[in-house]
Amino acid sequence: MAKFAVCVAALVACTVGASVRDGDDRVALEADVDIVALSRGWVKQTAAPKDALLRMTFAVKQQNLAALTDTLMRVSNPKHVDYGKHLTKEGVDQLVQPSPESVRSVMKFLEASGVTNCESSGSSDFVHCTVTVATAEAMLNTEYFSYSHTVDTAFSVIRADQHYTVPRALASHLDFVSPTNRFPPVRAKKVQALADDDCTYKSESACDAVSTCTWCNCSAVPSACWTKKDASGLPPGVYECDTSSVAQPDAMNTPESLRKLYSVGDVEGTAQNNKVCATAFLNQFYKQSDLDKFWKTYYPKATGRTIKVIGPDKGSPGIEASLDIEYISTMGGGVPAEFWSFAGSAPTNPENEPFLTWIYLVANTSDADVPYVFSTSYGEPEDTVSMAYMNRIEAEFQKTGARGITLFFATGDSGVTPDAGSCTGGRFAGQWPAGSPWVTGVGGTESGLVGGEKAWGGSAGGFSDRWARPSFQADVVSKYLSSGVRLPDASHYNSTSRAFPDVSAQATNFLVINGGFTEPVAGTSCASPTFGGLFSLLNDLRLNAGKKTLGWANPFFYQNPDMFNDITEGSNEAGPGCGPMGFEATKGWDPVTGLGSPNYAKMKEAVMALP
Repeated sequence: MAKFAVCVAALVACTVGASVRDGDDRVALEADVDIVALSRGWVKQTAAPKDALLRMTFAVKQQNLAALTDTLMRVSNPKHVDYGKHLTKEGVDQLVQPSPESVRSVMKFLEASGVTNCESSGSSDFVHCTVTVATAEAMLNTEYFSYSHTVDTAFSVIRADQHYTVPRALASHLDFVSPTNRFPPVRAKKVQALADDDCTYKSESACDAVSTCTWCNCSAVPSACWTKKDASGLPPGVYECDTSSVAQPDAMNTPESLRKLYSVGDVEGTAQNNKVCATAFLNQFYKQSDLDKFWKTYYPKATGRTIKVIGPDKGSPGIEASLDIEYISTMGGGVPAEFWSFAGSAPTNPENEPFLTWIYLVANTSDADVPYVFSTSYGEPEDTVSMAYMNRIEAEFQKTGARGITLFFATGDSGVTPDAGSCTGGRFAGQWPAGSPWVTGVGGTESGLVGGEKAWGGSAGGFSDRWARPSFQADVVSKYLSSGVRLPDASHYNSTSRAFPDVSAQATNFLVINGGFTEPVAGTSCASPTFGGLFSLLNDLRLNAGKKTLGWANPFFYQNPDMFNDITEGSNEAGPGCGPMGFEATKGWDPVTGLGSPNYAKMKEAVMALP
């Protein structure tokens, strides 16, 4: 990244270019944002202190985006002669860099506003400036307030309560400015509660003498499946399994059980230049002692390994962060794991937009240092995101794929229902970023009644209202819609658009060690790091063979549907106002589990056959 006072080296001549005057007409860059809907779950407090610092991002318009898309399609299609011929970071930067006129116009505006503390990306398509709230309000003709979250009161942000504007002469050179009207989504992690005090997971030490030690599913199994024995020396409420019972509780998910289920076995990565990463946002941190305990208990091979941490990781451990790093580091055992953390704000740091900070860092990390796989459990209904912001981030996703980087996103845990809890006008929710064509959306499964897997009801899936159906999935989605499976009423969704998820994995009964205690967790946030970790082992095969990474994997996945465990039972849930049903799982791709869950043995065979 380049530091500058007023000019960007080699691209800006501050005395040349269109002038931007305070008296110019102003236009809103993201006028389609519904601020009331977007700020749902946040309470406006007092006006933000005028001297509070904001890390402002100016997204300068890029060029040659059609060429970027074409390049990504060629290098990601196993049937194309250019498959695997990824661009370097420098090659991507050169392809999309803004015009000199656009950079000059943005810099003239900043100069006129008295802003000097800035830095730019390698291609100058992002400019970051640290400014006071007072300066931001003057530049954007808006007012900033402090907001607190209604559920998780530890989260607070500074955001504008009305649409922001920029001079008309500048508007054509910018995609958006942030932080302004975007509120970070806060999704509660599903920590599975028990319905009966007698149904409690026994301590690891008490499990040694029994062959089956799992969590009691109280809705299906009577509490008599557990014998309340002397709990001396054990935590309160911990009991020992009664293995004589004919009724066995559902199995819990651990690295060992998942590796068995998905035919991974004891495979570990060995390629020196491989990397896999879990991301964390909004004060989600993990504790090394928790991870050490998890490794020792559930994956002893990892004992003594280290995690490279980028960003803050000094707060109390959060269940989301613990889940992500524990499972991505064990499902991708042997592959060097990283943890990228983005708090959004801190007492000594300027306020920023954490997701945007993450994608900026990916784009500006060298090819030698950037992880090849990212798993992210972060998302929101697509109708809460402005088209300008979404289109720009979509281009950033394409940039990562063109470099050979794979992005996995959890689809969400509310079935076809928006995060708000009901369908407005009966419309099912499209989810983003998981519904982006340029990432891989991961839905959820759970254990079936007689072995195998079925669709998990919380697995978010369906159809986008923003993106046309991409060619790579056109055939399988058409087959689903014409298969004779029961479908929700057509008024609820756009059957001609991008469909999601792409793939799935187990999403319930995950044992996570957080704050020293073992907790059961559910959600597609379990599925994404599970799939991402396993996928990193496939990259390992190619790297050890002297080949490039798999990169944007959707074309490869859809061309090889037989390498997945097809999920044919279950459906996703429909909340209030959404009609009587969501989508049903069936043979082939479906909008609950996608192509299915991974079968590493079959995926390895397919990967080894790639050019």
